[in-house]
Amino acid sequence: MKSTLKILSAGAFVLAITNQVFAQYAPPPPPQPFQGFINEALRKDDPYMNKWDIGGSVRLRYEAKEGYGIAGGGTGAKTSLDFCDHGADVNHEYFLEKIRLRLG
Repeated sequence: MKSTLKILSAGAFVLAITNQVFAQYAPPPPPQPFQGFINEALRKDDPYMNKWDIGGSVRLRYEAKEGYGIAGGGTGAKTSLDFCDHGADVNHEYFLEKIRLRLG
């Protein structure tokens, strides 16, 4: 039993040394910057499109304001909130969007 344990320990030690001696780590190259879906598609077919930069961005926002007073309803909060007692619609829900296009 002791001889088997010694042989396994020696084998593990030799494997550990061999693994560290011959293992060489070469870091991968840094990733290329992503030019965007439109640019990638255009540059794939036409090499002259490398001089152009086409893109844009879209931002969406949803707001739900429930129970707010009516904007511009008077000089104070009391004037605006008085309309709530008379059945005014104080629930406002809407989308805001911002679209920006770029060509360079």
